[in-house]
Amino acid sequence: MKPEDSEADVIVIGGGVAGLAAARALAKRRRRVVLLEARDRLGGRIFTRRPKGWPEPFELGAQFVHAGNADIWRLLREARIRVSKVPNLHYLAQRGSMSQIRDLDRRIFSVTRLITERGAGNLSFADYFRRHPHPVPPANWNLAKGFVEGFEAAPMEKISARSLAGAQMDEEEQFMVPGGYDQVVSFLVSECLRLGVTMMTSTVVRSVTWRKGNVVVGTWDVLLKKAHELESDVAVVTLPLGVLQARSGKGAVSFRPSLAGKKKVLSKMGMGRVYRIALRLSPTGWKRVLSKVGPKRGPLGFVHSSGVRLPTWWSLKAGTSIVGWAGGPDATALMGLTPGERLSAAIRSLAAVLGIPLSGIIRAVTASEEWDWNNDPYSRGAYSFIAAGQDNASRELAKPVKGTLFFAGEATADGIETGTVHGAFSSGLRAARQVLAAKVKPHGSF
Repeated sequence: MKPEDSEADVIVIGGGVAGLAAARALAKRRRRVVLLEARDRLGGRIFTRRPKGWPEPFELGAQFVHAGNADIWRLLREARIRVSKVPNLHYLAQRGSMSQIRDLDRRIFSVTRLITERGAGNLSFADYFRRHPHPVPPANWNLAKGFVEGFEAAPMEKISARSLAGAQMDEEEQFMVPGGYDQVVSFLVSECLRLGVTMMTSTVVRSVTWRKGNVVVGTWDVLLKKAHELESDVAVVTLPLGVLQARSGKGAVSFRPSLAGKKKVLSKMGMGRVYRIALRLSPTGWKRVLSKVGPKRGPLGFVHSSGVRLPTWWSLKAGTSIVGWAGGPDATALMGLTPGERLSAAIRSLAAVLGIPLSGIIRAVTASEEWDWNNDPYSRGAYSFIAAGQDNASRELAKPVKGTLFFAGEATADGIETGTVHGAFSSGLRAARQVLAAKVKPHGSF
């Protein structure tokens, strides 16, 4: 097939925020773009649910907007999407009693500040403190452990100590999208449609055969149950790290020739695991939950604990739903259970954290929603973390291959932007700039 006869100038593989950002930016520069997504929806790990009977939209995927990234804030302003501050309310649950933590960041920082650049080397967080023991109050250590395994979704034995030096829970202000994070996805999709991007959902990419200046993508149409090939000059690969690491099975992609320069990097990068469940409570049950943190009508905030299967809970709006969260090893253990067993574990954890009899929580729960990102074949994990000894891996993964294959996604973002929506969005813009810098010319007009 001649270049001018190919289906696209650029094929974007993956319809999450990174893929949509790249597709939109390239289409603005009059490149013919085809975007491929395996799921029957766009948005990737942004997954907002609005089931009937729930008091407000809730997120089963990404939820927070961080203050420090200019790209995502320009997008939010352009799309006129309303955001609100995440309430800075944190409570520590211990043996059925609740106390407010007014200095959560300071207490986490009291641990992470002990990590020095010189001492960190290629050590993991756990290895660092074994090699450089410090007297740390147990309560502060548990909060730091919860930060690493929950917020970072990483095992302490694997995450880079260097990446956590001086880290805090809220290094920048945190925001959320009350109307649903999927508003960001809807805006990007509408923009891509306006600009002429061809978006194909339920289209699973199986193979990428490439040579300099030419890419052939082998796909499987889930609805038609039919294989198809698409050809372009270049491709932007925005697949999650877990999918790029997969060697076989549903969702795995074969690159021909193989990406020899990327394989070593991919094999050592870390994909975090998370288990998340949303519970809807009866109005009476909700009042009882709120009563545990004092008389109030607003949002509950965050409750931190240890010694239970789901150690972190939050409710950030004045409603009647609450989210349970476990990351790292806790999440891995939960994913070995059946859905019914996970729900039971969640209810038992919430009862223990709040110090409410189990029967009371059982009566209060009227519905639940969960999503298994770890076993989702098109994500194979929640989000990436910086593994010990791999502090520059994201930059290596982000490097283009022979001006033909370009890479984006949160795993290619730099530093603290790894694992975030804004990191994914900015990476898509960066990949688009790289494509344009490689002199990929449009073959025709829309």
